Amino acid sequence: MRFDRADSAWNCEYCQSARAAAANLDGVAIGAEAAGAPCPLCRTPLHHATAARHRMLGCQQCHGLLIGMAEFLPVIRQLRLRKRSRADILDPVCPTELDREVRCPHCSKRMHTHRYGGPGNIVIDNCPACRVNWLDSGEISRVVAAPGCY
Repeated sequence: MRFDRADSAWNCEYCQSARAAAANLDGVAIGAEAAGAPCPLCRTPLHHATAARHRMLGCQQCHGLLIGMAEFLPVIRQLRLRKRSRADILDPVCPTELDREVRCPHCSKRMHTHRYGGPGNIVIDNCPACRVNWLDSGEISRVVAAPGCY
């Protein structure tokens, strides 16, 4: 079987059947095909992943996500449409989260760690030079659930 990144599915070349990769609780399907870039947290290879038919990279070990800045808002919008419930009140951010050092998987420079819009109850990391956002496990669900984050 071969993993097709465009469809997030396993395709059998023998019988021509397809089996979609299972999405996790965040709505992200992390495939088996490694992308080569290392996870900024656990240093294992990132894998091709999709959410709401948008491509990104995901870590099979820590479940973090590397999402291009151009794809970030379209992914969030699509996941919000699927959620169909009201916004959640999120716990405040622990101030020490802003002090962490995360390195970009592409250029190895320190990523900017900051509060993400809306109520500011979510911390994300980004690399302006490589135009990518890093979200820890579960953070994409927090962004989707947050009131006023667009």
